[in-house]
Amino acid sequence: TTERKTTTTTTTTMRRSGVAAGAAALAVALVAAAAAPVAAANEVPAGSSKIFVGALSWSTTDDALRAYFSAFGSVQSATIMRDRFTGRSRGFGFVIFDGAGTAESVAQRGNHTLDSRTIDVRVAVPREDIVKSGMAATTRYTTKIFVGGLSPDTTNESLKHAFSELGTVNEAQVMYNKESGRSRSFGFVVFADETGFRRAVDKKFFTCDGKTVEVRSAQPRNSEQLAAGRGRGAPGAAPWG
Repeated sequence: TTERKTTTTTTTTMRRSGVAAGAAALAVALVAAAAAPVAAANEVPAGSSKIFVGALSWSTTDDALRAYFSAFGSVQSATIMRDRFTGRSRGFGFVIFDGAGTAESVAQRGNHTLDSRTIDVRVAVPREDIVKSGMAATTRYTTKIFVGGLSPDTTNESLKHAFSELGTVNEAQVMYNKESGRSRSFGFVVFADETGFRRAVDKKFFTCDGKTVEVRSAQPRNSEQLAAGRGRGAPGAAPWG
């Protein structure tokens, strides 16, 4: 009787271990499969160039992204980055072109509109270049906007209140002259998510404290510095990898 109990217990334990191991293997496989598009997007063949595309519509597909940028050059790949668990678009992606100078040429063309939305196009910067240049990890795509033409009376509080109509605001800052203490007539707003950010960028102009102000995606300072190092007139760069 004791031997039978021992055998039954051992068999049950082995079955449970097998189920657990199978579940763990399945989880690893799912994560690896979800991460595959990310790895693919990070690879850039020699002689090619890559752009970062931000503020994309939730409904934009890889095919639509490819079709739009094919008008500017031969496209090797167009990948929209998606949440690995839900599969939903994260609002940005990457496009790889044939030709080393195509990406910069496309980024310099100015405004780009895809699926009725003004999108943010920048030359993508390889991760190794970011590390070498000392750029902070915070230069990744953000939900920060630049607001220009502010009223001299606008404060951090009133700026935050105004843009809260578009989404949850984490931070709002009016820039001041260090010596005089007067407003420099511009500032920055950081949204909690991409929804508010997109609404603001799409408007281009907004009303704050009774004054019409200019709104556009904020370019990280370190990205601007790196872009300047790569060549004058570059519209900015976004990291990838």
